[in-house]
Amino acid sequence: MAAVTTAVYLVLVSGEGDTAFWEVFPWAALMVLATTASLWSGLSRHVAVGRSMAIAAAAVLGALGVVALFSVGIGFMLAAILAAVAAILAASPPT
Repeated sequence: MAAVTTAVYLVLVSGEGDTAFWEVFPWAALMVLATTASLWSGLSRHVAVGRSMAIAAAAVLGALGVVALFSVGIGFMLAAILAAVAAILAASPPT
């Protein structure tokens, strides 16, 4: 979800034509960082690392969702919710 929303954001911004790359680079870097953290949380073999990455991804994606609420924020909010669920499930012992 985060990767798709990041791609949609970059396509929309590049389609506008009046925005320089360096103006959106910090936002794109945060999006890629959060997407990488969520991917890393799923691929980690250690529960503590996976949980920490999921928490970090949920925090950054949630903040991005609030900031970009009126454009692509809904996608980031959904990704943040999914990352938070992953962090909660990683914290609970298997039954």
